[in-house]
Amino acid sequence: MRDDCPLSPPLKKVTVTIEKVVVSAVVSMEGTRPRLPWAIRIPDFIKNPKPVMPILDALKDDSELYVRRSVANHLGDIAKDHPALVFELCKDWVRSASEEPQKSANGSFDTL
Repeated sequence: MRDDCPLSPPLKKVTVTIEKVVVSAVVSMEGTRPRLPWAIRIPDFIKNPKPVMPILDALKDDSELYVRRSVANHLGDIAKDHPALVFELCKDWVRSASEEPQKSANGSFDTL
């Protein structure tokens, strides 16, 4: 967990826990989406999405399509408020990526 990402103590604890348990990809992805359509928004992650970036990075190469789509959806949520951050991340992924992360990177801009 990076110290330059101020979060409320409960969210910081949750983020640290999720980073340690990236085993459950769906929970990690959907549970930290800042603008999940069927749940309440997470204002701390809308303001500062950097704490969840390691989770996205860890799951971008997942073998399951639904997980990679979730990465793309999550990036799309973040891009609504931080397009430059997502653009830079996606540029890095595309430069050094296999085909699957490229699809996640490209899919994140579908809603912009």
